Amino acid sequence: MNFLLDENISPKTANFLKELGHDAIHLRDINLKGATDDEVIKYAKKHELVLITIDRDFGNILDYPPESHPGIIRLKLRYMPPRIVNSVLRIFLTELNPQDIYGNLAIVEENRYRLRKKL
Repeated sequence: MNFLLDENISPKTANFLKELGHDAIHLRDINLKGATDDEVIKYAKKHELVLITIDRDFGNILDYPPESHPGIIRLKLRYMPPRIVNSVLRIFLTELNPQDIYGNLAIVEENRYRLRKKL
């Protein structure tokens, strides 16, 4: 899969995803640090990247309906050190078929996830 990591996710997670065989770009690497949510989602759409973020705004399906983007993974964790984020992502990504993520919203918590799918 191809991911775009929001600035609120550690760059270490981009490296971790690459080790798992995914393509991952961090906003800092493309000079989008401090970008607005609209700029971030526009970049993700243009480059067909699934956004990984903790920004709760991206979990709003009225503003970001599932069919309007390549996919959003909204992490909803109590603690966000890279080792926990990476562990949760590893489990999530192995349990799901990539097609379940593309174009949809995934709310990922420590021990469960919910998918809001496109119609």
